[in-house]
Amino acid sequence: MSVCLLRAIVIAALCLCSAKAQQEPPQPGLFEMLGKLLQPRQQAAADTTEEARAATPGSQGESAEKQAVGVGQSGKRLALVIGNDAYQNVSKLEKAGSDATTMARELKAAGFEVLLHRNLNYRGMVKAIETLSNSITGGDQVVVFFAGHGVQIKTGSYLLPIDIEASSESEVEKTAYGLADLTDKLSEARASFALVIVDACRDNPLKSRGRSVGSTRGLGPIEPPKGQMVVYSASKGQQALDRLSDRDSNPNGVFTREFVARMKRRGMRIEDLVREVQDAVEELARTVSHEQRPALYNEARGNFYFYGPTTVQVAPQVSGAAAPARTPAEIEDSYWNTIKDDRDSVGFEEYLKQYPKGRYAGQARATLNRLKAEARRSAATAAVPTPALPPVIDDPETLFWNEVKASGAREYLDAYLRQYPRGKYLALAKIELKQLDDRDREQRLREGAEKQQAAERERQEAQRTEQTAWDEAKVAASVAAHGAYLERYPRGRYVALAQAAQQKLQREAGEREKQEAAKRRREQVEAVQRDDAVQWRRMFETEGEEGVRSYLDKHPTKIDELKTLARRGNADAQADLARMYVEGWGVPKDDSDGLRWARSAADQGNSRGQNTLGYAYFNGIGVAKDEVEAVKWYRKAAEQGNARGQLNLGYAYFKGIGVAKNEVEAVKWYRKAAEQGDATGQLKLGVAYKTGTGVAKNEVEAVKWSRKAAEQGNADGQWFLGYAYFHGIGLAKDEVEAVKWFRKAAEQGHQTAIDRLRAISR
Repeated sequence: MSVCLLRAIVIAALCLCSAKAQQEPPQPGLFEMLGKLLQPRQQAAADTTEEARAATPGSQGESAEKQAVGVGQSGKRLALVIGNDAYQNVSKLEKAGSDATTMARELKAAGFEVLLHRNLNYRGMVKAIETLSNSITGGDQVVVFFAGHGVQIKTGSYLLPIDIEASSESEVEKTAYGLADLTDKLSEARASFALVIVDACRDNPLKSRGRSVGSTRGLGPIEPPKGQMVVYSASKGQQALDRLSDRDSNPNGVFTREFVARMKRRGMRIEDLVREVQDAVEELARTVSHEQRPALYNEARGNFYFYGPTTVQVAPQVSGAAAPARTPAEIEDSYWNTIKDDRDSVGFEEYLKQYPKGRYAGQARATLNRLKAEARRSAATAAVPTPALPPVIDDPETLFWNEVKASGAREYLDAYLRQYPRGKYLALAKIELKQLDDRDREQRLREGAEKQQAAERERQEAQRTEQTAWDEAKVAASVAAHGAYLERYPRGRYVALAQAAQQKLQREAGEREKQEAAKRRREQVEAVQRDDAVQWRRMFETEGEEGVRSYLDKHPTKIDELKTLARRGNADAQADLARMYVEGWGVPKDDSDGLRWARSAADQGNSRGQNTLGYAYFNGIGVAKDEVEAVKWYRKAAEQGNARGQLNLGYAYFKGIGVAKNEVEAVKWYRKAAEQGDATGQLKLGVAYKTGTGVAKNEVEAVKWSRKAAEQGNADGQWFLGYAYFHGIGLAKDEVEAVKWFRKAAEQGHQTAIDRLRAISR
């Protein structure tokens, strides 16, 4: 055994004796302890295992940290969580920071001392990992979670800080943090178990920046050191999803949301948890036709739980007893000792973020202010350089030549050659002149080329401007628009087309004007014809013979027009002529012609012709009297809504002529005619209500319908209404109102009304 080794063993024994001196019962002496220390390694391991088993805590009422046991449960639980969103030179991310915050919260609930960082630059990442590494002691359980951009290059996988700006793989190696460097750092710190979770399997953010750097997407496989486990959010060549769709409002990415959802399940081994996360993420990704399955690389031993089972199997510890958990103050001291001698501000800024009211906060702020002031002074000093003193020269020619060179002017060179035609700088002067000539020639060529380019640009711009003007003229499609083009470009490329377009537009405008004038004339004629037709129909239907004669006096050609139309098959003209010949209105009465035109109109379905034909059969005009045939044609007209036909059919039912007598059916057809405004139908309906014929007696209804007939000028209706007022039938008795309506009827020659007025006046 070497002297150094023996010395180390003795010192360790002395320390152990000192530590045991205060405990009862008394411990063995120095040499007995040395003997135990020199026992075989296997025996020591067995003793340690037994001690660990004896020290296993119960499951009831324990803290989350004590319950979350497994590999190396005697140490602390430490976690470093980094979420990088706000990348400065590559594409930004949306959910990395949120994923980090969520993971930090869950790890803290599981009993971990958590260092949470968001949006770290390269120096910040180095400091954060260094702080974690310095905090680890043997037997600690460590979790590192990184969410952000990552890239795979030939030398391995790298986690990107927010200030990454790399155009080559060598730059990536210098400005990003290697995943292998991280796992090696954890291995050197001798953590009993380390879990590294990397949610960085996205599209390569450096791929589109000029020359490609790294693989297209995802990170490559890794072989973690013994005692470590590495989990990727996606397998090689896959892309990790932040969301399932635009409607996915979950603040976390798909991998993180599924991972944290399973962390609180008591007694779940980390391998089982990851397996469930793999299946769940793969299933969700398939719902949006995407391939994503988290990857697991495991070199850990024993079991690790975020929340342990009630009864725990403890893995044996090969090394000695683990160091006690460090207090928050000790962790802060370690962090401060790491950065206190730094010459840049990053570490102090990170310290103040973690410990804004820490024990070293005042020193950190003072150092930070001093470093910033020094940086400003350095920048100001660099901006004002100290001028160098020129060397002292005594040679007149050299002094002259230096002035010539400083001027760079042809005139100065010519002056030198005149003063020193054989001077020692003759060759240089000629070279300078040659260079000036070359530069002048190049300048002339360049200016000529620039003029040509400018002229070409002007020509192209002029063509574009002219093309735009021509396109606008075509769109406007007007004589004025093409005239504006011709005025602006009298020698333009489209002059001939513009002139042709003007001629075409003028011709089309003339044709349109002719068509519009013809249309206006036609509309005027049609309007006159419509007015004449309306006037003719009104006089024909409402004023009868007097109206027809009055119209014909003003329009003597009307009969010829009707005959022409009738011969051409116009049913309305045929019906008008039929009525005129049957009644002798404006033409000599001619039953034969009346019957002929009535039948022609009726056969075409004209309701007025059908009614006139029925009238002819009913009265034997131009044909043998046939009341049944008359009713047939009355019915055809009535069913088409012809008020006269309805009135005549009602009369046939009322009298039982050509059809079985039916007063109810008679009133039905009277009502149809009355509702169309036929005054005779209104009067007959009023009389039916007065007498209770075919309908229940109702004097109020009787007055209502007789008033409608009276107000249309029907003399019988006016007499009936006066009679109702005189006797108080269906309304209050009013002799003044009665006399008014008697007088209206008398003015139309109604004899009964005349007689009643005479009787009243006596």
